[in-house]
Amino acid sequence: MKYYGAKSKLLPFIEQAVMRTGVNGKSNFVDLFAGTSAVGGHFKKLGYTVISNDTLEFSYAIAKTYIETNNEPTFKKLKSYLKLKDDNKIL
Repeated sequence: MKYYGAKSKLLPFIEQAVMRTGVNGKSNFVDLFAGTSAVGGHFKKLGYTVISNDTLEFSYAIAKTYIETNNEPTFKKLKSYLKLKDDNKIL
């Protein structure tokens, strides 16, 4: 999602500033005012444990997807409900 205020272009600057502190990827990173979770997602990829915060509901949903989820979803319950096999063919 792209909107006015996204911090994607600032990621190199933010990463440099964090690296200068000496804090490494085994630390926690708090993404206040997370918005689209661009910053939190970036630092998650670098190995940080990310804590995301925002008051907007869409930001919560995005953070749940990009920050909290660690594996690609398998949709087992949905496939079962739709009576699909793993290769998406109908049973």
